[in-house]
Amino acid sequence: MQSSPTLSTENLSVALQYRTYSGGWSSWATLGNYGGENDAPANAQVRVQIMYNHPLACGPLFARFFADAGDNTIQLTTGMVMCREE
Repeated sequence: MQSSPTLSTENLSVALQYRTYSGGWSSWATLGNYGGENDAPANAQVRVQIMYNHPLACGPLFARFFADAGDNTIQLTTGMVMCREE
């Protein structure tokens, strides 16, 4: 029995962002690292987005349905937003 191929980290990108509320939500800003912890203030929303360019199993045969005919990958994305507690 053959195992499934693993995800390639070369095709993976992660975005870490936060925004604050003061009468309305601010724009998303890049989440930083200060002393080993993120720098989002208390009660800010924190967003994690993951994008992965997944190679299509049948390559060029189905690429025209999902992406550019010469690309042979499809971008998979996911994300989550949480509120940082005080």
